[in-house]
Amino acid sequence: MRKFAVALALTASACSYQSPTQPAASAAATAANEPFSLTLGSSVGSGTTADHATITAKVQGPTGQPLGGVVVTFSTTVGALNPEQAATDSNGIGSTTLVASTAATVTAKAGTLSARTGVGTQPAAQPPPTPTPTPGPGPNPGATPTGPLTVTLTAADVIVGSTTILNASIKDGVPPFQVTWTFGDGASFTGSSSSSAHLYAAAGTYPASVSVTDAAGRRADANATINVLAAAPAPAPAPQVPAYTITLTATPSTVVVNTTGVTLSANVNQQFGAPPATSFTWDCGNGATFTTATATQACPGPYPTIGSATAKVTATGGSVTGSGTTTVTVTLPPVPDITVNCTLQAAPPANTISCNISATLSGKAVVDTDITSVDWHWGDSTPTTTTHTNVAPPHTYSAAGIFLVVANNVVVTGTTAKGSNSTSISVH
Repeated sequence: MRKFAVALALTASACSYQSPTQPAASAAATAANEPFSLTLGSSVGSGTTADHATITAKVQGPTGQPLGGVVVTFSTTVGALNPEQAATDSNGIGSTTLVASTAATVTAKAGTLSARTGVGTQPAAQPPPTPTPTPGPGPNPGATPTGPLTVTLTAADVIVGSTTILNASIKDGVPPFQVTWTFGDGASFTGSSSSSAHLYAAAGTYPASVSVTDAAGRRADANATINVLAAAPAPAPAPQVPAYTITLTATPSTVVVNTTGVTLSANVNQQFGAPPATSFTWDCGNGATFTTATATQACPGPYPTIGSATAKVTATGGSVTGSGTTTVTVTLPPVPDITVNCTLQAAPPANTISCNISATLSGKAVVDTDITSVDWHWGDSTPTTTTHTNVAPPHTYSAAGIFLVVANNVVVTGTTAKGSNSTSISVH
C-alpha cells in the first residue's frame, strides 16, 4: 500500500466585535441592517498554490443574524487581492483571493468595523515534470480516517480591550475542515482555520465553543471558558505635601577673583498649602553665612578661588523647609591692553623723545586719570623711570640709534592685573 502525507495549512484569523450590551452600539440603538460584528478568516493553499489564500469576512447584525449586501473592503500589507471589495451574500459572507509569496496581514472594513488577520502565504512550489503515464492509483488512503476525529479548544485569559486568540487542536481529521466558532457573546464565525481572534467588549466570563466537520463528514466539538479580566485601576495620585520650590539668583553672576561680592535673591513658590517662609539661611559660597527674615542677602567679597562657587539658601516656614542653589562664576582679573606712543622732539636738546601710553580694559577705553603707575624702560643704560600718570618725562639719548621703549607693570583702575607693551623709535 502506498502512503500519502496530508498537510494542513493553518493561519490566524481575526474578528472585531462590539457587545450588544454597550449603549453606543446596543440592539435598541442600532438598525437591524447595520453591521455590528465583523469576523475574518483565511484558508491558505499548499504546494503550487501555497501563494494563494482565500480570505472570508462574515458580517452580522446586532442580534447575530447574517447581513447580506454589505460591502467589505479588503487591504493587504503584501501581495495583491482580487477583488479588493466584495458584497456579502445571504449568509453574510464576503470573500477575496490573496496572492502573496510571503506572509501577509489582511485588513477588512465594513461600515465602521475593522478586523485584521495574519495569512501564512509562501512561495508556490514548482510543479514537477509531467511523469510517464502510469495506471491510475487506487483509492487515496489519506481520505480514509485513521481514528476518531477529536478537537481541543484553548484560549488564554486577557485584559479587556486586548484580542483573545482561540486555538482548536484537530486530531485524526480528514482535511479540508469546516470550523464554526461561537464566542459566547453573541458572535460566531465559520471558516477553515484552526485559530481565531476575537475582541470582547466587556470584562466577564464567556462560554466559547468550536465545531469541526472534516471531509469525511465527521464532527467533533469542544468548549472552553474565556476569562476577560478588568483593567487594573490607575495608581493613586501622590499625596500633596506642603513644600517650597525655590529659585535662587546671584547678581552679578560673575565676579573677578578676590574682588567684589554678590547679592542673592530667593523666589519662594509655596505649594500645597505651605505657609509663607519666615526664615532664610544663606551660604554665600565663599565661606560667609547669614540667617535673615528676608528673601534677599548681600554676600561680601572676595571670592578667592577661580572657577565656580555654589551659593545656597534654605527657607523655613513652620515645619516646611526648602532649598535652592545657584552658581557664582569666579574669573581671572582682566588684563589691560596697553599702547605705547613715542615721538622725537624737534626742539633741543637733541636726541630727546616724549612718550605716553593709552589703555583699554575688557574692550572699553580707560581714562588717562585711571592709569596710576607705569615703569618705563628706555632701551639704553639709564635706570627705569616710574611715573604715576600715563605720561613719561622727556628722555634724552646720548647717541643716535634705534631703541626699544617698554612700558611695564602698568596699573589701571578696575583690575588687579598689570599690563605692558613696547615700541621702537629711531633717534638721529
